[in-house]
Amino acid sequence: KYNLSAFRFPESKLHFAMKTSSTTRFRIGMRSGNVNDIGQKWNEFANGNDPYGFVRDGNWHVVEIPMSAFTGSVDLTEVSLMFELLGVAGQI
Repeated sequence: KYNLSAFRFPESKLHFAMKTSSTTRFRIGMRSGNVNDIGQKWNEFANGNDPYGFVRDGNWHVVEIPMSAFTGSVDLTEVSLMFELLGVAGQI
């Protein structure tokens, strides 16, 4: 488990770069629990409605998700998976 409590402040963000041209729905998540959906939070990315400025044009884009999107569900003092990528309906 990782202690990410230093990132509990409003200005903290999960910062990464990603690219795809796929229209497949996917999720970015973080987890502190040991059971599915307990201590876990997913952020949904759907074609035409992607959050955080993400664009599906096959080029690299920087994505910044505010840590406040995770803190209500994830215990930042015991994070087990810091970055999860889940294809919901196929390959991304």
